[in-house]
Amino acid sequence: MKKTIVFRSAMLGSAVTAALNLNPAFAGDDTIPYEFAVSPNSEFSADEIYIAVVGYQNGGYAFMDFDNDFEINQMDSTDNTLASPNDDGYSYIDMFVPLSEIEEQTIPMPQLSSVRMYIAFGSTLYIRYDSESDTGGYVAPTLNNEGDANYGIRFEMVELTYNDYGLWTNTTRVDSYQYPMGIEVWGGDGFYKRVGEILTHDDIVNAWQAMTQAETQFTNLYLVDDEYDYDIIVNPSHHEDFSSSGGQYEDYFDAYVDAVWSRYSTENLCLSIGEAGKWVGRVNSSDQFVFTEYTDDYTDENSGCSDVTLSTDAMISAKPGTYEIMSASGVLAEDVSETSDTDNDKNIQKHFSAAFNRGAIDLDADEDAWISWDDSSTYFDNAYYGHNQYVEFWHSEDISFEGETYAFAYDDVFDYSSTIHTTSPEQVLVTIGGFSADDYVEAASIELSCETLSLTTGDVSTISADVLPVSASNQSVSWATSDDDVVTVDDGELTAVSEGTATVTASSYTASVSAVCYVTVTDPIPENFIARIEAEDYDEMSGVETETTSDTDGGENVGYIDTGDWMRYSINIPSAGTYQFDFRLASAYSTGSFELRNANDDVLATVEVNNTGSFQTWETQSLMVDVEEGDQTLTIVATADGWNINWFEVYSTDTDDQEENATNTASSSAASNSSAGSLSWWMLAFMPLLVGCRKR
Repeated sequence: MKKTIVFRSAMLGSAVTAALNLNPAFAGDDTIPYEFAVSPNSEFSADEIYIAVVGYQNGGYAFMDFDNDFEINQMDSTDNTLASPNDDGYSYIDMFVPLSEIEEQTIPMPQLSSVRMYIAFGSTLYIRYDSESDTGGYVAPTLNNEGDANYGIRFEMVELTYNDYGLWTNTTRVDSYQYPMGIEVWGGDGFYKRVGEILTHDDIVNAWQAMTQAETQFTNLYLVDDEYDYDIIVNPSHHEDFSSSGGQYEDYFDAYVDAVWSRYSTENLCLSIGEAGKWVGRVNSSDQFVFTEYTDDYTDENSGCSDVTLSTDAMISAKPGTYEIMSASGVLAEDVSETSDTDNDKNIQKHFSAAFNRGAIDLDADEDAWISWDDSSTYFDNAYYGHNQYVEFWHSEDISFEGETYAFAYDDVFDYSSTIHTTSPEQVLVTIGGFSADDYVEAASIELSCETLSLTTGDVSTISADVLPVSASNQSVSWATSDDDVVTVDDGELTAVSEGTATVTASSYTASVSAVCYVTVTDPIPENFIARIEAEDYDEMSGVETETTSDTDGGENVGYIDTGDWMRYSINIPSAGTYQFDFRLASAYSTGSFELRNANDDVLATVEVNNTGSFQTWETQSLMVDVEEGDQTLTIVATADGWNINWFEVYSTDTDDQEENATNTASSSAASNSSAGSLSWWMLAFMPLLVGCRKR
């Protein structure tokens, strides 16, 4: 039987399906470099490996023309020009090219959906446009069919969809295993992920045969044809032993299904299926498993689901057979006429298919308790009724990298498949022969070039991240900031946005390791800035007290000021002249006032304190003051009570003084009283701006 591929999202069996629903029009000029590498352990060289690309666009399938700058051509009957190798009466599309003839063994992949990259070994495959049905589909190779022009030709596939929302790509064991494959994807902001087999072909075959010594039902899935030097492992859904038409193991799952249907014909199933929500199901007298979407309104306690009266929001219309479970077909891929929403039907059906294949339906689960089949640690551990051994084999971490693979059509349920997704793909490497020759070293730690970093608003600084050990296979990191209103980060480049603190984190995509740098951003120091003096940093005082302030920079302020109280400070003035003094003040009244006096007790200025609304509501009051050159002693004398002061700042009004302001400090015999709670630009004026980092 020939297999015609037409565009039906239900039959794709991968996360590609979800991607298609996002954006049905796949157009764009961007391409992703898909590079091919041949493993040192591969028995096939690049000139013995043939590549073709088929994808869906504009309502039909298209293929990549390697002889015409990788152009994507829509298929039609005129493309069937290649003679058949076995005189089957058909012609085929001449679309394959030896890998050795592709420049740098790299394909520029444009935006395209439902793509299959066919990788054939020793010979091209024979794929033709289905001119008989003329539906826009094509006839793909069929497994274990001696009448097929492709019989005896080993081949593999890489599946993908690339659109405006990113890239979805995966290896697949949904139909068969024929040769080890590996995929690695790099993306923006340090994204990296790999999937694929980690053993040689011979080692995989040996492991399969060892497994089937105990699980004999699956022995015949290993197919060998010595005439063609051809050995593969087919998915049980493609083998006659599990066929629904008299296969010797067609009842493989029957006992399991009967037990599930029996239990939930007398009680409700409370099922949580992730983003698809909560559902309550029960088997009716017609053996239909009927489901109602659950809401909290069904029960006051919001505990179980026994009090839910079922309506028909979704359904499995009959007991599924073994073939339907393994192939995700029939009643597990059905638009049930009795329900109004096919998406609801498919959500329920795919979760049951996945759960049966994984042996995840626990018949010992508590009654009236919410259950979910998302815990991968419980998969393939059903002591009573078993599971799909083919699926377990490919999910073994001894076979596939980190146990990720695509072994049946709904293997993406609960993100358990080998699908790689990134919204910003940059490069893909397909390793033919898998990762058997690749000694993968996991990242153990990350070291940043700084632990703390001080920046001024507007600064741009680059920090580096070293992934350790240096032999770690993935040296990429992902960058994040705890507050992008304070500092942003792009591939290690930090931009100071506004005053505040933030934590910048570098993490590995392939291991649970990370490192942080604590960043403080302050506003720029004005060029005419002379000094800032905290009110509590007096040399001497009389009568006043300090308290914690709620002002922007934190720390303490001086309060409880009575008439006649005073505070004395020291400051260096670069030259005699008029200076701007800014006083940070708060008051609940309009009666407060003070004088600023010099060492001779001359009054330099008088300040009437504004009513700010409270003793912790702050505003800055400014005035001009004539001050002599050199070391000066300034005293603030309260002439009326009822006000608080946090700090005062001094600014030059003479540009000649601005070059000298770096020599000015505010001395204080009570420096130990100053706040260390929140660093501002004025506290950091003389501190190094970078700690172990490169700045521009």
